[in-house]
Amino acid sequence: MALVTAANLPSLDSHAPRAPRAGRSAPRAGRALPGGTMSTPVHPPVHRRATTALVVGVVTLVGFWTCFAGFLGVVAVVQGVRARAEIRASAGALGGDGRAVAGIVTGALAVLLSLVVAYAVLETFATGGAA
Repeated sequence: MALVTAANLPSLDSHAPRAPRAGRSAPRAGRALPGGTMSTPVHPPVHRRATTALVVGVVTLVGFWTCFAGFLGVVAVVQGVRARAEIRASAGALGGDGRAVAGIVTGALAVLLSLVVAYAVLETFATGGAA
């Protein structure tokens, strides 16, 4: 049996990074900094119009059945398209492209559904009520 001494114990204040175990790879997020620490990835700020497009799109999608509220989906589509154009023009300084796309999709869907509801209501009144 070997005698354990301070000389053969690892240093407690060593902050050197450990090598990954066999079969495992090193973490990919961030980049290595001096001293063995990892930085966290920095995300660009989300464009406000992208968030506006998403919120208006979801609200109008929920309220499409009221006919006129569904047509506010046009606002979501316009805001989403403008946000995507500005996000692309920013060359990575702004984020939120996914939110802008979601706003465009939900806004367009709300407009289509409200058109169907408006047609059904007008058809019902034109024919004089239920058949």
